[in-house]
This record gives sequence, C-alpha cells and structure tokens, in this order.
Amino acid sequence: MITPNGDGINDGIDLDLSGFATATFKVWSRWGQKLEEITAPRIIWDGRDRLTGDPVPSGTYFWTLSATRANGMVQDASGYLLVVEK
Repeated sequence: MITPNGDGINDGIDLDLSGFATATFKVWSRWGQKLEEITAPRIIWDGRDRLTGDPVPSGTYFWTLSATRANGMVQDASGYLLVVEK
C-alpha cells in the first residue's frame, strides 16, 4: 500500500535493483491503462500517471517487474498495489 500524500511515510515505491543488469517496472490501472514504465537500476514510483503527471486515484493497481542479471537469467514478479489518498 502506498499513500502518496507527501508525509514521507509510504509515499511510493523505491526498489534498488542495482544487482541486476536491467530492470523494468510497469503499473496498470484496473482497466488495462499503462500508468508507468520505468527501466532503471533503481525504481521509484510516486503514485503518478506518467503521461499526465497527475496522482492516480485511490484504488488497486497491477504491477509487473522483469529484472535480468548479468548472466542473462531473468526474474519476473507481479502483484497488486493499493493506492490510498490520505
């Protein structure tokens, strides 16, 4: 759960994936609209739509993460994330 209200507590996702050669994190709305796609060794998402820059409304969002090690081994993960306006 994230509460992107600027109080410094659970304001977003911060993943350090520096042990991987590449990492891509994606977030979708429940209607399948891609809200974010980040490819970097450090993933930071603050609950904003990447196209508009607006905060996403409270609700449940789907995420995927695909990370590749230097030896080519790929690790994938996915799940749901709850965004709550507080």
